[in-house]
Amino acid sequence: MSLQSIIPPNERTPIFKDECALTFHTSENDGGLFVCMKTFVSYSRLALDAYYSKTMNDVFLRITTQKIKKAPSENVPPTKKPSKMAIGVEGGFDADVEQFEYIHTYCVVTLPDMAEYPVDCSDLPENVKNCANAIIMYDSAAKKNDISAWEEKREVSKFAADLKQLDNGVKITPGKYKCAKCDKIDNLWLNLTDGSILCGRRFFDGSGGNDHAIRHYEDTGYPLAVKLGTITASGADVFSYGEDDMVIDPYLDKHLAHFGINILEQEKTEKTMSELEIEANQLYEFDAIQESGVELEPVYGPGLTGMKNLGNSIQEMATAYGTSAIDRFMVKNTFNPVEDFDIQLHKVGYGLVSGDYSKPPDETSEPIGISPRMFKDIVGKGHPEFSTGQQQDAMEYLVYLLDCVSKSAHKEKTLNPHSLFSYETETIIRCNTSKKIRSSVNKESHLAIPINFDLMTNREEHTAYKSQLENGEIAKGTPPVNPRFTLQALLEACFLPTVIEDWYSPAIQATTSCTKTIGFSKFPKYLIFVLNKFYLGDDWKAHKHDIAVDAPDEIDLRHLLSEGKKDTDELLPEDSEPVGEEPKVNIDEEMVTQLTSMGFPAEGCKKAVYHNPQSIEAAMEWIMSHMGDAGTLHIPITAIVGTST
Repeated sequence: MSLQSIIPPNERTPIFKDECALTFHTSENDGGLFVCMKTFVSYSRLALDAYYSKTMNDVFLRITTQKIKKAPSENVPPTKKPSKMAIGVEGGFDADVEQFEYIHTYCVVTLPDMAEYPVDCSDLPENVKNCANAIIMYDSAAKKNDISAWEEKREVSKFAADLKQLDNGVKITPGKYKCAKCDKIDNLWLNLTDGSILCGRRFFDGSGGNDHAIRHYEDTGYPLAVKLGTITASGADVFSYGEDDMVIDPYLDKHLAHFGINILEQEKTEKTMSELEIEANQLYEFDAIQESGVELEPVYGPGLTGMKNLGNSIQEMATAYGTSAIDRFMVKNTFNPVEDFDIQLHKVGYGLVSGDYSKPPDETSEPIGISPRMFKDIVGKGHPEFSTGQQQDAMEYLVYLLDCVSKSAHKEKTLNPHSLFSYETETIIRCNTSKKIRSSVNKESHLAIPINFDLMTNREEHTAYKSQLENGEIAKGTPPVNPRFTLQALLEACFLPTVIEDWYSPAIQATTSCTKTIGFSKFPKYLIFVLNKFYLGDDWKAHKHDIAVDAPDEIDLRHLLSEGKKDTDELLPEDSEPVGEEPKVNIDEEMVTQLTSMGFPAEGCKKAVYHNPQSIEAAMEWIMSHMGDAGTLHIPITAIVGTST
């Protein structure tokens, strides 16, 4: 690749400089990261030779990082744990909580001789220098994706259209800015009415600004201010003191022009509020996840690799892929591993099982773990929910992920890991009058377990706790006594025979009752189950039971195998109704109406009521348990009467 052919990126170009595209090595690892100056994708020293041999791209920006733990300062007060999702206010996050100092070094490297050149080397063409500096200056693709995913929904300010701007002759010229009322030179806000430049809010620990911008609003009533350093051609951070929120100003270019600022010529020099919120959120200590109050002993080695907090990351089911992504990249007809689902899945799988990223830290470092940003981005790409940074239901994500894995396996003509979780159940319907049967086999990928409160193991303690709570007799800080169950009991309750009344029997051509039994006909290698903790409250909204379930280390399911059809069993006739007539389904239409009003599919609501006529709660649990079953909630109920769904 000729040095003259290198074209510098712009601020919209995706630059992957946080980690290797084929491993989880970062610039902190030995050798650093090598950012290809043609594709702007990074590779570790471990993957560099493979990438070069396949693409012949030979010019890279090498990034090496030294991580140094900061010495504790006696003048800094102890950090308080945040109690609310906010920044810069009492009880919120302090954005400046970094415990380490990072020293980055850069050089241009050419292959195959691994020649190194300082970025400002006179022997390098100007376009190469400009390219290197642009890679250094612009945000990485991962950071941009985080900002996009976590960007809060901002509304257009009600003050924007008719904002009053004073003709006071104030013009803002480029340069170093300072608060008009103190010596602060960062976290500065330009009031869009009178052009005052003032510092932002004071943080709860005394850091941050000195509240001069908000005090100015309280004195003048001028509502809108823009944060200096965040202004670019695509927008800026605008805060409305009158609405006490971040807002959108659709007339920002005109409002800035009033003070002599051309928005098209501005470059970003400070972190936006979204960037500060992301950093704080990812550092948040979620006590429920970390088992607060419990002394845990860390473990390391193959199969014991943790994932770093991505805001909403879960342990994706990728451990079936133990082949390294480097090997996979070399045999595939692709030159962009970042956009390849199969390669990123191998990368996560190998990272989890290899043990390469699960080693005890020394005194100056932290546990390594992996941060599967690229995998998270490619899985969620284009999905209205999983492409965001919001918390998602783990079961919904797993169903969606397994579907992505199945499609990839079909495309790549490889083993489908979905089969590791697939199992089969046999449903037998026995007419209680004729004793004839009908059997059907269903393939499933997860088992939905209803919460049967008749199986509660701590009923007396829970009842006493509720009574004390209602009477105000519970002391502050007393842990709640939630309903407790055993997994074994809940699981076995799913397979108990059920009697269905008013069932039409094709054997006797009349309505009678039948007994439905379900059992495993084929066990999976790994059984995934989900507890149906959602229920319908008195306000007709879905709520979630707060319960505890005791799960043993081992559980025997062999007694739940289906007995199957016996030699003495006769089959029910195929026709469930006389020829020419549709099957008659007797269901409670009022219950169906209640469920459809919540947004569930009509046919799914009919089937839920048909199978659970006893209560609206049971019907809704049935719907929740079938949300991931393709087609189940949309098949007409007349197509499934007398068979299992």
